Amino acid sequence: MRLRSLGDSVLMTPSLQALKSAHPHLRLAVLVEAPFRDVFAGHPAVDELLVLERGRGTLGTLRRRLAMGRELRRRRFGLVLNYHGGSTSAFLVRLAGAPWRAGYPHYRNPRLYTHLAADPSRHFGGRPLHTVEYQLALLAELGLPVPDPVPHPHVSVPTDAAARIRARLADAGLAPGGYVLVHPTATLATKQWPPESFAAFIAPLRRQHPALRVALSAGPHEAPVLEAVCAALGADLPRFTDLSVAELAALIADAAAFVGCDSGPAHIAAAVRQKVLVVWGSSNAVAWRPWGTTARIVQLPFPCNPCPGYTCAAFPRPRCILDIQPDLVLESFNELMRTRTER
Repeated sequence: MRLRSLGDSVLMTPSLQALKSAHPHLRLAVLVEAPFRDVFAGHPAVDELLVLERGRGTLGTLRRRLAMGRELRRRRFGLVLNYHGGSTSAFLVRLAGAPWRAGYPHYRNPRLYTHLAADPSRHFGGRPLHTVEYQLALLAELGLPVPDPVPHPHVSVPTDAAARIRARLADAGLAPGGYVLVHPTATLATKQWPPESFAAFIAPLRRQHPALRVALSAGPHEAPVLEAVCAALGADLPRFTDLSVAELAALIADAAAFVGCDSGPAHIAAAVRQKVLVVWGSSNAVAWRPWGTTARIVQLPFPCNPCPGYTCAAFPRPRCILDIQPDLVLESFNELMRTRTER
Protein backbone atom coordinates (compact mmCIF):
# COMPACT_ATOMS: atom_id res chain seq x y z
CA MET A 1 0.00 0.00 0.00
CA ARG A 2 1.59 3.26 -1.21
CA LEU A 3 -1.10 5.76 -2.00
CA ARG A 4 0.77 8.80 -3.26
CA SER A 5 4.02 10.80 -3.48
CA LEU A 6 6.00 10.19 -6.64
CA GLY A 7 9.48 9.80 -5.19
CA ASP A 8 8.33 7.62 -2.28
CA SER A 9 6.47 5.39 -4.71
CA VAL A 10 9.54 4.92 -6.91
CA LEU A 11 11.70 4.15 -3.87
CA MET A 12 9.25 1.44 -2.77
CA THR A 13 9.85 -0.62 -5.93
CA PRO A 14 13.03 -2.35 -4.65
CA SER A 15 10.98 -3.80 -1.78
CA LEU A 16 8.54 -5.27 -4.29
CA GLN A 17 11.36 -6.91 -6.21
CA ALA A 18 12.97 -8.23 -3.01
CA LEU A 19 9.71 -9.79 -1.81
CA LYS A 20 8.95 -11.35 -5.18
CA SER A 21 12.48 -12.71 -5.57
CA ALA A 22 12.39 -14.31 -2.12
CA HIS A 23 8.86 -15.71 -2.53
CA PRO A 24 8.01 -15.95 -6.25
CA HIS A 25 4.85 -17.92 -5.47
CA LEU A 26 3.26 -14.92 -3.76
CA ARG A 27 0.75 -12.83 -5.69
CA LEU A 28 1.56 -9.16 -5.13
CA ALA A 29 -1.05 -6.45 -5.51
CA VAL A 30 -0.22 -2.75 -5.10
CA LEU A 31 -2.83 -0.27 -3.93
CA VAL A 32 -2.11 3.24 -5.23
CA GLU A 33 -3.99 6.42 -6.02
CA ALA A 34 -4.67 7.02 -9.70
CA PRO A 35 -2.08 9.78 -10.42
CA PHE A 36 0.77 7.42 -9.43
CA ARG A 37 -0.37 4.18 -11.02
CA ASP A 38 2.26 4.46 -13.79
CA VAL A 39 5.04 3.96 -11.24
CA PHE A 40 3.92 0.38 -10.67
CA ALA A 41 2.27 -0.48 -14.00
CA GLY A 42 4.46 -2.98 -15.82
CA HIS A 43 6.70 -3.65 -12.84
CA PRO A 44 7.86 -7.28 -13.15
CA ALA A 45 7.11 -8.02 -9.48
CA VAL A 46 3.56 -6.63 -9.51
CA ASP A 47 0.76 -9.03 -10.37
CA GLU A 48 -2.09 -6.58 -9.96
CA LEU A 49 -2.74 -2.87 -9.50
CA LEU A 50 -5.61 -1.72 -7.30
CA VAL A 51 -6.22 1.92 -8.21
CA LEU A 52 -7.98 4.23 -5.77
CA GLU A 53 -9.78 6.97 -7.70
CA ARG A 54 -10.95 10.24 -6.20
CA GLY A 55 -14.67 10.83 -6.08
CA ARG A 56 -16.67 13.99 -6.64
CA GLY A 57 -16.22 16.04 -3.50
CA THR A 58 -15.49 14.80 0.02
CA LEU A 59 -18.48 12.47 0.15
CA GLY A 60 -17.68 10.95 -3.22
CA THR A 61 -14.06 10.33 -2.20
CA LEU A 62 -15.19 8.69 1.04
CA ARG A 63 -17.49 6.39 -0.92
CA ARG A 64 -14.59 5.37 -3.17
CA ARG A 65 -12.47 4.56 -0.11
CA LEU A 66 -15.24 2.53 1.46
CA ALA A 67 -15.70 0.60 -1.77
CA MET A 68 -11.97 -0.11 -1.93
CA GLY A 69 -11.99 -1.24 1.69
CA ARG A 70 -14.81 -3.67 0.96
CA GLU A 71 -12.91 -4.96 -2.06
CA LEU A 72 -9.79 -5.53 0.04
CA ARG A 73 -11.80 -7.46 2.63
CA ARG A 74 -13.46 -9.53 -0.10
CA ARG A 75 -10.04 -10.51 -1.46
CA ARG A 76 -8.91 -11.84 1.95
CA PHE A 77 -5.32 -10.75 1.61
CA GLY A 78 -3.01 -12.63 3.96
CA LEU A 79 -0.59 -9.74 4.46
CA VAL A 80 -0.84 -5.97 4.11
CA LEU A 81 2.38 -3.96 3.96
CA ASN A 82 1.62 -0.30 4.58
CA TYR A 83 4.31 1.94 3.09
CA HIS A 84 2.21 5.08 3.44
CA GLY A 85 1.21 5.58 7.05
CA GLY A 86 -1.43 8.33 6.84
CA SER A 87 -5.04 8.30 7.97
CA THR A 88 -6.43 7.01 4.64
CA SER A 89 -4.06 4.06 4.55
CA ALA A 90 -4.84 3.25 8.20
CA PHE A 91 -8.54 3.29 7.33
CA LEU A 92 -7.95 0.86 4.46
CA VAL A 93 -5.71 -1.41 6.53
CA ARG A 94 -8.48 -1.68 9.12
CA LEU A 95 -11.12 -2.45 6.51
CA ALA A 96 -8.92 -5.03 4.75
CA GLY A 97 -8.92 -7.27 7.82
CA ALA A 98 -5.72 -9.10 6.86
CA PRO A 99 -4.33 -11.39 9.57
CA TRP A 100 -0.81 -9.99 9.07
CA ARG A 101 -0.25 -6.23 8.91
CA ALA A 102 3.13 -4.49 8.86
CA GLY A 103 4.02 -0.84 9.32
CA TYR A 104 6.11 1.59 11.38
CA PRO A 105 5.60 2.91 14.93
CA HIS A 106 5.12 6.53 13.81
CA TYR A 107 2.09 5.62 11.67
CA ARG A 108 -1.44 6.62 12.49
CA ASN A 109 -2.99 3.96 14.76
CA PRO A 110 0.14 1.80 15.17
CA ARG A 111 -1.88 -0.75 17.18
CA LEU A 112 -3.48 -1.80 13.90
CA TYR A 113 -0.31 -3.68 12.97
CA THR A 114 0.89 -7.13 13.92
CA HIS A 115 4.46 -6.20 12.99
CA LEU A 116 6.18 -2.84 13.49
CA ALA A 117 9.66 -1.98 12.22
CA ALA A 118 10.67 -0.17 15.40
CA ASP A 119 14.40 -0.03 14.64
CA PRO A 120 14.96 -0.31 10.87
CA SER A 121 18.68 0.47 11.07
CA ARG A 122 19.40 -2.68 13.08
CA HIS A 123 18.95 -4.68 9.88
CA PHE A 124 21.80 -2.64 8.32
CA GLY A 125 24.35 -2.58 11.12
CA GLY A 126 22.92 0.48 12.84
CA ARG A 127 24.05 3.01 10.21
CA PRO A 128 21.91 5.82 8.75
CA LEU A 129 19.63 4.47 6.04
CA HIS A 130 18.55 5.47 2.59
CA THR A 131 14.77 5.38 2.11
CA VAL A 132 15.13 2.27 -0.08
CA GLU A 133 16.80 0.49 2.84
CA TYR A 134 14.33 1.90 5.35
CA GLN A 135 11.49 0.38 3.38
CA LEU A 136 13.30 -2.96 3.01
CA ALA A 137 13.48 -3.06 6.81
CA LEU A 138 9.74 -3.65 6.88
CA LEU A 139 10.31 -6.94 5.06
CA ALA A 140 13.26 -7.76 7.34
CA GLU A 141 10.92 -7.34 10.30
CA LEU A 142 8.89 -10.19 8.82
CA GLY A 143 11.97 -12.40 8.59
CA LEU A 144 12.96 -11.75 4.98
CA PRO A 145 16.75 -11.48 4.63
CA VAL A 146 18.00 -8.13 3.36
CA PRO A 147 18.98 -8.77 -0.27
CA ASP A 148 22.59 -8.26 -1.31
CA PRO A 149 22.83 -6.36 -3.52
CA VAL A 150 19.76 -4.26 -2.85
CA PRO A 151 17.56 -4.12 -5.98
CA HIS A 152 17.50 -0.94 -8.03
CA PRO A 153 14.33 1.15 -8.27
CA HIS A 154 12.40 0.28 -11.40
CA VAL A 155 9.87 2.20 -13.46
CA SER A 156 8.74 0.66 -16.74
CA VAL A 157 8.48 2.77 -19.88
CA PRO A 158 5.49 1.46 -21.86
CA THR A 159 5.88 1.17 -25.60
CA ASP A 160 2.95 3.49 -26.32
CA ALA A 161 4.28 6.20 -23.97
CA ALA A 162 7.72 5.94 -25.56
CA ALA A 163 6.19 6.30 -29.03
CA ARG A 164 4.21 9.39 -28.03
CA ILE A 165 7.34 11.01 -26.60
CA ARG A 166 9.41 10.16 -29.69
CA ALA A 167 6.77 11.90 -31.81
CA ARG A 168 6.80 14.98 -29.59
CA LEU A 169 10.60 15.07 -29.59
CA ALA A 170 10.56 15.05 -33.38
CA ASP A 171 8.04 17.90 -33.41
CA ALA A 172 10.34 19.89 -31.09
CA GLY A 173 13.42 19.17 -33.18
CA LEU A 174 14.96 16.98 -30.48
CA ALA A 175 16.67 13.63 -31.00
CA PRO A 176 16.84 10.79 -28.44
CA GLY A 177 20.12 11.13 -26.58
CA GLY A 178 20.62 14.61 -27.98
CA TYR A 179 19.19 16.73 -25.16
CA VAL A 180 19.56 17.41 -21.45
CA LEU A 181 16.25 17.41 -19.58
CA VAL A 182 16.07 20.08 -16.88
CA HIS A 183 13.22 19.77 -14.37
CA PRO A 184 13.57 23.01 -12.36
CA THR A 185 10.76 22.58 -9.83
CA ALA A 186 10.31 21.18 -6.32
CA THR A 187 7.48 20.92 -3.81
CA LEU A 188 9.11 23.12 -1.15
CA ALA A 189 10.80 26.51 -1.37
CA THR A 190 13.78 25.10 0.56
CA LYS A 191 14.36 22.65 -2.31
CA GLN A 192 13.67 25.08 -5.16
CA TRP A 193 16.71 26.51 -6.95
CA PRO A 194 15.61 29.83 -8.53
CA PRO A 195 14.70 30.02 -12.24
CA GLU A 196 17.40 32.68 -12.70
CA SER A 197 20.01 30.26 -11.34
CA PHE A 198 18.86 27.51 -13.69
CA ALA A 199 19.14 29.98 -16.58
CA ALA A 200 22.65 30.97 -15.49
CA PHE A 201 23.57 27.25 -15.49
CA ILE A 202 21.94 26.49 -18.85
CA ALA A 203 23.59 29.36 -20.76
CA PRO A 204 27.19 28.12 -20.42
CA LEU A 205 26.04 24.50 -20.71
CA ARG A 206 24.73 25.28 -24.19
CA ARG A 207 28.02 26.95 -25.13
CA GLN A 208 30.21 24.17 -23.77
CA HIS A 209 28.06 21.33 -25.15
CA PRO A 210 26.85 22.59 -28.55
CA ALA A 211 25.77 19.10 -29.62
CA LEU A 212 23.26 18.94 -26.76
CA ARG A 213 19.92 20.73 -26.75
CA VAL A 214 18.18 21.63 -23.48
CA ALA A 215 14.52 20.83 -22.79
CA LEU A 216 12.44 21.71 -19.74
CA SER A 217 9.77 19.70 -17.92
CA ALA A 218 7.35 20.36 -15.06
CA GLY A 219 3.82 19.67 -13.93
CA PRO A 220 0.91 21.64 -15.47
CA HIS A 221 0.66 24.00 -12.49
CA GLU A 222 4.41 24.62 -12.61
CA ALA A 223 4.52 26.00 -16.17
CA PRO A 224 5.25 29.57 -14.92
CA VAL A 225 8.58 28.32 -13.53
CA LEU A 226 9.59 27.16 -17.01
CA GLU A 227 8.51 30.48 -18.47
CA ALA A 228 10.68 32.25 -15.88
CA VAL A 229 13.70 30.11 -16.81
CA CYS A 230 13.24 30.94 -20.49
CA ALA A 231 12.75 34.64 -19.74
CA ALA A 232 15.93 34.81 -17.66
CA LEU A 233 17.83 32.87 -20.34
CA GLY A 234 16.47 34.97 -23.19
CA ALA A 235 15.70 31.83 -25.20
CA ASP A 236 12.59 29.78 -25.88
CA LEU A 237 13.44 26.20 -24.91
CA PRO A 238 11.20 23.17 -25.63
CA ARG A 239 8.83 22.69 -22.70
CA PHE A 240 6.84 19.67 -21.53
CA THR A 241 4.18 20.33 -18.89
CA ASP A 242 1.35 17.94 -19.73
CA LEU A 243 2.90 14.50 -19.34
CA SER A 244 1.69 11.43 -17.53
CA VAL A 245 4.16 9.70 -15.22
CA ALA A 246 4.81 7.10 -17.94
CA GLU A 247 5.46 9.81 -20.54
CA LEU A 248 7.75 11.67 -18.16
CA ALA A 249 9.71 8.46 -17.62
CA ALA A 250 10.00 8.05 -21.40
CA LEU A 251 11.17 11.66 -21.82
CA ILE A 252 13.79 11.21 -19.09
CA ALA A 253 14.96 7.86 -20.47
CA ASP A 254 15.55 9.37 -23.93
CA ALA A 255 17.68 12.24 -22.59
CA ALA A 256 21.46 12.41 -22.37
CA ALA A 257 21.15 13.43 -18.70
CA PHE A 258 18.63 14.72 -16.15
CA VAL A 259 19.16 17.86 -14.06
CA GLY A 260 16.75 19.01 -11.38
CA CYS A 261 15.96 19.68 -7.76
CA ASP A 262 15.31 17.08 -5.08
CA SER A 263 11.98 15.83 -6.43
CA GLY A 264 10.07 12.79 -7.64
CA PRO A 265 11.27 13.08 -11.26
CA ALA A 266 14.89 12.77 -10.06
CA HIS A 267 13.97 9.36 -8.63
CA ILE A 268 12.30 8.39 -11.89
CA ALA A 269 15.56 9.31 -13.63
CA ALA A 270 17.45 6.98 -11.30
CA ALA A 271 14.87 4.23 -11.88
CA VAL A 272 15.40 4.35 -15.67
CA ARG A 273 19.20 4.40 -15.09
CA GLN A 274 19.67 7.91 -16.38
CA LYS A 275 22.57 10.16 -15.40
CA VAL A 276 21.24 12.44 -12.66
CA LEU A 277 22.41 15.77 -11.28
CA VAL A 278 20.44 17.16 -8.33
CA VAL A 279 20.76 20.68 -6.92
CA TRP A 280 20.18 19.85 -3.27
CA GLY A 281 18.56 21.95 -0.58
CA SER A 282 17.10 21.20 2.84
CA SER A 283 16.42 17.46 2.81
CA ASN A 284 18.56 14.56 3.99
CA ALA A 285 20.85 13.49 1.15
CA VAL A 286 21.73 10.22 2.89
CA ALA A 287 18.06 9.23 2.94
CA TRP A 288 16.85 10.73 -0.34
CA ARG A 289 19.72 10.85 -2.85
CA PRO A 290 19.13 9.13 -6.22
CA TRP A 291 19.63 5.41 -5.74
CA GLY A 292 21.06 2.93 -8.21
CA THR A 293 22.40 5.16 -10.98
CA THR A 294 25.27 7.49 -11.87
CA ALA A 295 24.44 10.63 -9.91
CA ARG A 296 25.93 13.86 -8.64
CA ILE A 297 24.58 16.05 -5.86
CA VAL A 298 25.45 19.72 -5.46
CA GLN A 299 24.92 20.65 -1.82
CA LEU A 300 26.30 23.31 0.51
CA PRO A 301 27.51 22.22 3.99
CA PHE A 302 25.20 24.16 6.28
CA PRO A 303 25.10 22.86 9.88
CA CYS A 304 21.31 23.16 9.95
CA ASN A 305 20.96 20.63 7.12
CA PRO A 306 18.98 18.42 6.99
CA CYS A 307 15.74 19.93 8.21
CA PRO A 308 12.02 19.30 7.58
CA GLY A 309 12.14 22.07 4.98
CA TYR A 310 8.65 23.52 5.32
CA THR A 311 10.24 26.83 6.32
CA CYS A 312 13.80 27.99 6.89
CA ALA A 313 14.28 28.40 10.65
CA ALA A 314 17.97 29.32 10.49
CA PHE A 315 17.99 32.24 8.02
CA PRO A 316 15.56 34.79 6.56
CA ARG A 317 15.89 32.86 3.28
CA PRO A 318 16.81 29.21 2.62
CA ARG A 319 20.50 29.72 1.95
CA CYS A 320 21.16 25.99 1.60
CA ILE A 321 19.54 26.09 -1.87
CA LEU A 322 19.65 29.76 -2.84
CA ASP A 323 23.40 30.18 -2.26
CA ILE A 324 24.38 27.40 -4.68
CA GLN A 325 26.23 29.01 -7.56
CA PRO A 326 25.56 28.05 -11.20
CA ASP A 327 29.25 27.52 -11.96
CA LEU A 328 29.41 24.87 -9.24
CA VAL A 329 26.45 23.07 -10.82
CA LEU A 330 28.02 23.30 -14.26
CA GLU A 331 31.29 21.84 -12.96
CA SER A 332 29.38 18.91 -11.47
CA PHE A 333 27.45 18.46 -14.71
CA ASN A 334 30.65 18.26 -16.72
CA GLU A 335 31.99 15.63 -14.33
CA LEU A 336 28.76 13.69 -14.70
CA MET A 337 28.94 13.72 -18.48
CA ARG A 338 32.45 12.28 -18.38
CA THR A 339 31.19 9.18 -16.55
CA ARG A 340 29.57 6.13 -18.08
CA THR A 341 26.20 4.80 -17.03
CA GLU A 342 25.23 1.14 -17.31
CA ARG A 343 21.72 0.89 -18.73
